[in-house]
Parts: sequence; structure tokens; C-alpha cells
Amino acid sequence: IAITLTPELMFADGRSTADVEVLVTDINDNPNEGVIVEYAILVGSGELRRIEEVTDRQGNSTAEYVAGRIPGRVSIGVTVRSTVPTEEELLAAREIATAVMDHDFY
Repeated sequence: IAITLTPELMFADGRSTADVEVLVTDINDNPNEGVIVEYAILVGSGELRRIEEVTDRQGNSTAEYVAGRIPGRVSIGVTVRSTVPTEEELLAAREIATAVMDHDFY
């Protein structure tokens, strides 16, 4: 799952908006169509609206975040429900994972 928020910083004015974009791919990095995506504000204020709850052909799902009126950090949780990978897919992923250098993901 790749998640982007544009813009990442905004005013706590109750009307500024940001696009939340989610890309869902399978274990082989192919887009996943028809996957249910759930959004929730975990920390902070604001509102989520215009939520596309199912991924399109390119594996994309989007929502719009509307800033709250309380300044501070906001954490948006994204949950994806997909099929469990096969043993072959897991083995292939493990081989790829050992080739990827450490990186901080947020």
C-alpha cells in the first residue's frame, strides 16, 4: 500500500483540503482492482469526505481530508482487505525483500 497526502501541511481553518491517495498493489507490484479501502481519522481533528471505497483498475482509491480547527498532527488510518498471498507469492516476496535496503517508512 502506498499512501500520499497532498499537500502535507495546511492551516487548521476548518476548510483547507488535502487529497489522500492510496495505491494498492499485489505481492508482485501489480495494481489491485476492486479492493475495499477503509479510511479513518485516528488522531487529530478534521473530516474525510468524497471517499472512493473500492480501488479502480489502476489500484487507486482516494479521499478528501478537510482540516479541522484544532492545530496539530492528524493521523489517518487506511485499512485494505485483500486476499492472502499464496506460499509461492510469499517466497518471491521474501527474495525481493532481502534485496531492498533499510528505509524509514511513515
